[in-house]
Amino acid sequence: MFDINQLSDDLNKLSMENKCGQVTMSQKQKPLLCLNNYFYRISTKNNGNVFWRCTVTGCNVRCTTFGDTIGQKYAVNINDSFIHCHAPDTTKFANLEKRRFIKEKASVSDEPARKIISQNTGRGRGVKYSTIHRKPKYLIELWSIHKRLIDDIPRTTNYCESWHNAFGNMLKKHPNVYCLIDSLRHENKNKMFEL
Repeated sequence: MFDINQLSDDLNKLSMENKCGQVTMSQKQKPLLCLNNYFYRISTKNNGNVFWRCTVTGCNVRCTTFGDTIGQKYAVNINDSFIHCHAPDTTKFANLEKRRFIKEKASVSDEPARKIISQNTGRGRGVKYSTIHRKPKYLIELWSIHKRLIDDIPRTTNYCESWHNAFGNMLKKHPNVYCLIDSLRHENKNKMFEL
């Protein structure tokens, strides 16, 4: 018979809260699906089904909806076995929607373009801008030298490069293995003597 827990798990997997995407307009005035800050362009249409593919070259994620009307939300069927090979773009959707609203308002309004743009983008005194910060491409801990300064460690690798240059000048142009080993032993003796 049916296992209630299995049925409950299956229904939770079919939950639509993260599977609802909104169609916006691309810069080329084409429908563009946004789902969890990933963007998809139309691949093909067939009997009311719209097949989408990721906009990033090399990313193989595909999904389907039952429409492509700009400004509408649709339930998205996506294959979870494929994973995006890039990070989501958290600010692109807001920018595309802002551009779409400005174009729609400009097409039906008699107001000057400057007034429409200033109402929708915010200009002048007293305007508060909100910014969405993305996760940096390279973590700050990777390139920050603050911890090295606190631990009294050199900031650069100049000392390594200078040793390598001096060691290279000690050797012939193309030493054989035996000469290299002898030079390394000699350098080791010198360093042990200095300590």
